[in-house]
Amino acid sequence: MDVVLIGCGWVADYYMAAIADHPSLRVVAAMDTVPAHADRFAAQWKTPVFYDMAGLMAGPAFEMAINLTNPDAHFE
Repeated sequence: MDVVLIGCGWVADYYMAAIADHPSLRVVAAMDTVPAHADRFAAQWKTPVFYDMAGLMAGPAFEMAINLTNPDAHFE
């Protein structure tokens, strides 16, 4: 299943480590509105990143999004 991560903070690193144990899951992209977070994540995990939802939605196809943002940011 192709998935995207929304939020590239430290929690995303734990998810990437856990996802590695599940070969049926493949992270095809990630998104964070803080460019420094997205850029660090991309450099570490070699994953395409986006800086807004419009870019992510126009990016690679995916079947599931995992929202790792702060609960206060979920509405946005």
